[in-house]
Amino acid sequence: MKYPCDLIRDILPLYHDEVASEESIKVVEEHLCECSECKEYYTKMCESDVVEPVVYDEELEQKTADSYKSVYKKVIKKACKIVGIVALSIVGVILALYLLVVAYLKISAASSWEEHKDVSEYGLLDDGKSALDYFSGRLGVEEAIWPEVITEKMDVQDYLMIYYCPWDPNCLGYMVTQYEEADYKAEVERLLQYPSTEYIGNYDAIGFEKYEVLAMDASIFGFVYALTDGEGTIIYVGMHFPGYGMDIEYEAYVPEEYLPTGLDAGMDNPTRQAVLDEAEAELERYRKEQED
Repeated sequence: MKYPCDLIRDILPLYHDEVASEESIKVVEEHLCECSECKEYYTKMCESDVVEPVVYDEELEQKTADSYKSVYKKVIKKACKIVGIVALSIVGVILALYLLVVAYLKISAASSWEEHKDVSEYGLLDDGKSALDYFSGRLGVEEAIWPEVITEKMDVQDYLMIYYCPWDPNCLGYMVTQYEEADYKAEVERLLQYPSTEYIGNYDAIGFEKYEVLAMDASIFGFVYALTDGEGTIIYVGMHFPGYGMDIEYEAYVPEEYLPTGLDAGMDNPTRQAVLDEAEAELERYRKEQED
């Protein structure tokens, strides 16, 4: 293989989001044809999208393709006879617009928005997954910060769970829970035993002003954490975004005091741009090595 698997897997998010260069796309597709492990890795990445796929009708697609080919040939033939290069330019513009419309329709078809505010729906998302499923194991840690179930001893005062998939699946949620003294101490102890990761600097986060962090799982793919006011209340928060940025306007849904100060996780954030630039640069370096 021309390129190592680690490099190709770094490029896969760009390839999946269709923002990689044409040369990068070609390299990735050639590698996937040769490497079954990377192909399986990419398949699992795609399977994380919970949106139901559009039913593919092979016969209809073939007829449509044949129809477009026939029309295209006739247009090109007439254009060449009438005005030559000028007509061909017009056809090119038409085809470009057509491709843009198709791309837009594909993205629109893949988009999905789920919003749950009733805690009784904690385990009733459309794909059968609970909030725990979304925020457990997503960032490389199997243990969960969010509670496994909602019990009668938990006084849930505020709850929100959003799932949005314009292309990559974005998950956003928070839950404010009041515990009785004994249950609060037990939950705090459980969370303090969690193998927390460092989060300062991740997407420019610099800390929390009002709450104490009990548990934290932070990575390039998001944050899952639990906060407390020290007086019986625990706030669980989760943000999962595999595209190095969040398509959901998280500031509009999560109270500011529950978010890390300085957090910049929008789709135009510097962290995402740095990741994409480095991936493209690394691929370019390998291209040059191969040419030499």
